[in-house]
Amino acid sequence: MRAGTGQLTGEVTGPDGAVGGVEITISDGQTTVTTRTATSGAVGRWQVDGLATPGTYLVTASSDRL
Repeated sequence: MRAGTGQLTGEVTGPDGAVGGVEITISDGQTTVTTRTATSGAVGRWQVDGLATPGTYLVTASSDRL
């Protein structure tokens, strides 16, 4: 994935609301970038900057709580 100005943001939620501490994986099919939720507490929000644009990405969320 070449660096760029693209950004993806999201919020992970479950049946009881926001879920924090979730591992978010972003892949363009060639390179994978992995990050954890970017905020503290149970808000579940995440953000990844510097993505190539235009682009198509697969975003997956992994946690024992999902």
